[in-house]
Amino acid sequence: MLSLAFTFSGRIEGAKEQNMEEALSSYREHLSKLLTEESPRFESLVEEYSELWQSNIARFNYINELNSEVNKNCTILHAFY
Repeated sequence: MLSLAFTFSGRIEGAKEQNMEEALSSYREHLSKLLTEESPRFESLVEEYSELWQSNIARFNYINELNSEVNKNCTILHAFY
């Protein structure tokens, strides 16, 4: 029974490794296309990513400010009770 489990586990690991190799190959292929064939598209993707990144940072900072304000108000409320 143990050898059957080991064999099954080995097959799962083999499948995972094959999927990783396929994913890596696909990634390399698409990256190559972006860098060679569609250079203007790549630049627009980088620009869009940068804008989204800045937007996410602004949202993160806003949420942190709100969280700080809520914590401050909770501290004040706890002082009264």
